[in-house]
Amino acid sequence: FLLRCDDFQLAIDCPDRYLSVLRSASAQTGHNLRLEDVDAFWITHLHGDHVNGLEGVAFYRRFREGRKVKVYAHSSSLDRLWERFSVPLGQLFDGQNFQPVEADEYFELTALETDSKQRIGPFEVSVYLTRHHLPATAMLIQSPAGSFGYSCDTQFDPELIDFLSPADLIFHETNLGPGHTPYEQLVNLPASLR
Repeated sequence: FLLRCDDFQLAIDCPDRYLSVLRSASAQTGHNLRLEDVDAFWITHLHGDHVNGLEGVAFYRRFREGRKVKVYAHSSSLDRLWERFSVPLGQLFDGQNFQPVEADEYFELTALETDSKQRIGPFEVSVYLTRHHLPATAMLIQSPAGSFGYSCDTQFDPELIDFLSPADLIFHETNLGPGHTPYEQLVNLPASLR
């Protein structure tokens, strides 16, 4: 997802080939979506389909834009983010020598916890730990333009449904397996919530 409000753009997760994702979304929507205009990334969890594109974004920001990637996530994800990316990003070659590189040379990391709301640009974000294979976070995002609830990957959880229910728009994942929500459980929710 890419949430936009007051000229601020917050990306939710960063899938593979993120520049291509933005080009495709631009063509489909008629909006000019460029990586240079994405202000920050919220990473829900460290499974590849949610975070693999961050490697390319980090290189692009460092070498093309000369700036760091602003990443927000729950501390349980941030604590292991560099572990996930230290192999592809942790060493650079300057043409003659190899040099070790640390996470803070690519990323500006900010942890958001479940017991508080935090501002990311014009957005007020509340997070909820979901029931998934890895620590993962749902979010309720409020802005002057409205509110958005996102379940992320999760087993069906009535408390999560309550957490998301104030949102103007809710996107709840559905998939197979114990770490995901069966579609049948979502269609049985009250019509007003659906």
